[in-house]
Amino acid sequence: TRINKDRQINNNHYQQNNFNHQPNQQIQPGNQQILYRTNNNINNIPNHAMNNQISDNGRPNLSNLLKREIGINNDNMFNQKPIDMPMMSIVSNQPKMPISMNINKPIEEFGIIIAMKDTFGFIQPYHSEEQVYFSLDRDSYNGAQITDEVCYIKRASNKGYHAERVRRLNSNAKEIINDVKGIVVREPDLYKSLPGLLEITKESFLLLRKTNFLSVIEILGSSIYIPYLPNDLVISNNNNIKTSKRIFKGDEVLFSLCFIPRSIYYRGLSITFSQSKRDKLIQDQIQQMINAGITREQGIIDTIKANEYGFIKPVNRNYQIYFRLEDVIDNSIELVEDMEVEFFVIPELSKGKTSDRAVHLSILPKGTVQFEINIVKGTLGIIVNEPTNQTVEKPGKIKLLNPITNLISLNIASLEYIELWKRCILDDLLLFIGD
Repeated sequence: TRINKDRQINNNHYQQNNFNHQPNQQIQPGNQQILYRTNNNINNIPNHAMNNQISDNGRPNLSNLLKREIGINNDNMFNQKPIDMPMMSIVSNQPKMPISMNINKPIEEFGIIIAMKDTFGFIQPYHSEEQVYFSLDRDSYNGAQITDEVCYIKRASNKGYHAERVRRLNSNAKEIINDVKGIVVREPDLYKSLPGLLEITKESFLLLRKTNFLSVIEILGSSIYIPYLPNDLVISNNNNIKTSKRIFKGDEVLFSLCFIPRSIYYRGLSITFSQSKRDKLIQDQIQQMINAGITREQGIIDTIKANEYGFIKPVNRNYQIYFRLEDVIDNSIELVEDMEVEFFVIPELSKGKTSDRAVHLSILPKGTVQFEINIVKGTLGIIVNEPTNQTVEKPGKIKLLNPITNLISLNIASLEYIELWKRCILDDLLLFIGD
């Protein structure tokens, strides 16, 4: 019922309960109050309540009216233009049609068509997990196909989200930035057609701020995860042949960033595997060993299997050590058996067991590695210095009770003291000075 300015209203019939709210209820500042269309009868508003509440067009200025009747002191809630609606009421318990006080332009979203039936289809959004329904007859364009990239307006309904104004994405508007570094934070789910997600490294993010991608950052902020599809992944092996390979959460990758300036469209393309999460941890461990000054061990490559891994016969150990061909520092050198190498040894957990692994291999000149030989057995000595194996590995010292003489083959006249390394002592044996 429209309220006319000339309507005469009987003051005796005015009842405050017709406003459908509690008289003493105050709306606190900051509360998100929304007005809803209703059919409540507001004919009984008194004439004095309508004074100064009528807009220039003859319709009620309801923002001032509500402030007067409810007792609202927060002007920020009504800083928009007066609402020109014929039938309004305070928020009901179960609203049906919300009317925003500030109507904005709908935001376009982006995704890919993953399924189509006779009259409808489904879109997998790039930036959310829930798939969106659309009608081929009403909402779509002619010639829609699976794997088409589309933009659309997402609406909510009783049956879930559906897409309106679906149209094919204009490829001419796209821009591409190559060689962006990222880390996998979510693997793609083939069963659910869910895209994977990449997190841009800090180094690459600073560089992207100097490009047109800044317009996307200004919209979404710094927390941006780049979606990618399984068919966007390619791996270049040593022969420069592209092969598919699965990547896992935490792996480092290089990719091309495809985006449309001043929009929320962005995705990863041509994703190249760079380094696995486990390899990165190994590299960090190697760097710590280098900084600590830990001595590298030496040995000879005994066997190489399947052109992927092999075993080293070390100088100071009585068992072979596993290594992978990718562990060599210089990738241009082809490893072969009987090569002399220098390396670090780290513990590695594999199939529930911990074993040693040789990493950070470097090639030594022929004749550098000298294996130990026994020169005497059963000799006695006293420990004068204990070995250490903490930040820096240092040997202890043993004084022989009976010095060894006449070592002509070693060019040593007399041997009175010998080194004692921690790795040469049994694990359950504790030795102290004076033993």
